[in-house]
Amino acid sequence: MWSRICVYVGLGLAGIGGGGGLAQAASSWRGGADVPVGPQRVMDSGAAEPARAGEPSSLVTPEVKAAVALTPRAVKNDPTSGSVRPFSSVAFGTSSGTLGLGGQVATPVTRWLNLRGGIDFFNYGYSLGIDGANYEGQLHLKTGRVSLDFFPFHRGFHVSPGVLIFRSAASAAVSVAGGNAFELGGNTFTSSASDPVNGSASLAFSRTVMPMFTFGFSNMIAKGRRHLTVPLELGAAYTGPYSARLNLGGSACIDQVGCMSTSTPEIQQSVVEEQREINEPMKHYQLYPIVILGIGYKF
Repeated sequence: MWSRICVYVGLGLAGIGGGGGLAQAASSWRGGADVPVGPQRVMDSGAAEPARAGEPSSLVTPEVKAAVALTPRAVKNDPTSGSVRPFSSVAFGTSSGTLGLGGQVATPVTRWLNLRGGIDFFNYGYSLGIDGANYEGQLHLKTGRVSLDFFPFHRGFHVSPGVLIFRSAASAAVSVAGGNAFELGGNTFTSSASDPVNGSASLAFSRTVMPMFTFGFSNMIAKGRRHLTVPLELGAAYTGPYSARLNLGGSACIDQVGCMSTSTPEIQQSVVEEQREINEPMKHYQLYPIVILGIGYKF
C-alpha cells in the first residue's frame, strides 16, 4: 500500500512537469517502440501490466520509482527530530570568574547530557596589615575542570557534577618596620631597629583533585541554527583542610628583656601559636566558591 502511494505521488509530480517527458520515458522503457501509451500500473517487481478495472491510470519509469524510494529521511541531528548523536558537534568558549580567566569546550553526549571541560588561570596581588605586620602577597591559581552538564528539563537549566584539578601558590612577604610594635601569638613585640623582623607566609591546600558541583543557566551548545550563547554557572568545590605557615627572621624585642632573634624558642612558640590562631577558623571554610560567566560558540 505504501509503495503504491509513493508511486502515485511521483507520477503526480512528473505529470506537472509535462506529459511529453512522461510519454518519452514510457517509450524508452518499453524498448523504444513507438506504441500508444495506455493505462498501466507498476508491480513490485518493476514490470508494467495493464491496469485493472476501477484502478487509476498511471505510468512510471524505474527512474521515477527509484527517486521516490530515495526520498531523504529525517536527520538525527535535526533539532526538530528530538535526538542528538554523541560528539556530533562542539562548542568553544571563554570564561571569567572566581577561578580566573580561561577557556572551555563542550560536546553533546545525548540530548540531555553534555561533556564539558576547561582551564583557568588566576593571579592576584594584595597588601594587608595584620597585628602591626605588613603582608605583601601573591595568589596564583591554575585549575582544570571536567564536568557533566545534565539538563533535566531539556532546556538551559542544568546541574553539573564534576572534578576540579587545583594547583595553587599563595605566599606573602612579611615585614615589620624597625621600632614598630606587632602582635604574635597573643604577645606584643617590637621590631628591632638594627635588625627588623621580616619573613614569609604561605597557604597550602591538602589536595589537588577536588569534587565540585555547580548549577547553571543556558546551554553552551546552542540549539538549532544559533551559534552564540552566554552561560552562567554557580557552585563550589570541596577543598579539604588547608593551612597557613609563617616563617620569620630578624630580631624582636621584649620590654625589660631586650632584643633576641626570632629563631629563639621563646619567639618560635609565639609563631606556632599565631599559626594555630590563623588555621583554626579556616577549618570551617573548606569550600571554594565557583562563579563563572562565559561566552560560547558552536561549530
